[in-house]
Amino acid sequence: MKLLILAFLTLFHSTFAHSELLEDPYLFYNSKKEYLCGQNAVAPYFGLKTPLKIEKLVINRKLDQALIDAKYWKKDFTCHYQVLVNLDEENFQFKSTQSVITGSNKVDNCNEGKQWLDMIFDQGSYKYIRGNTLISLRPSNQITFCRHEIEGLDFQLYGIQL
Repeated sequence: MKLLILAFLTLFHSTFAHSELLEDPYLFYNSKKEYLCGQNAVAPYFGLKTPLKIEKLVINRKLDQALIDAKYWKKDFTCHYQVLVNLDEENFQFKSTQSVITGSNKVDNCNEGKQWLDMIFDQGSYKYIRGNTLISLRPSNQITFCRHEIEGLDFQLYGIQL
């Protein structure tokens, strides 16, 4: 059983440890809730009707930085977005420091979505719920998915790097 748990944690480590933005990843979170738009949509829409999925959040061992991972797509391309945010533990505020985007096609197709996500994750507040098993991010800029306002983005803990 211990070997299985160790292999499972190694998988999480290899998924995020190679990010150039976040050093020493420690707590791994999945998005707790998916937002659906209409019957045929599989993800929320933002900007110019582009599906968006905010997938993961990883916090470093010092608990002072987090990496948010998202993707969005259209018919002919997929864009992967990562933003590094500083976490102020005293005031429970976050502030973006750097973001990167990669695309399956031309990165130019991804720039508009990157600008929008940069505005959303520029700054905001966060809180831990039930210790650190849940974290809720509340960006200062309004989030609207499918024409519905969203108060925050909730993430569920799924792994710890030992």
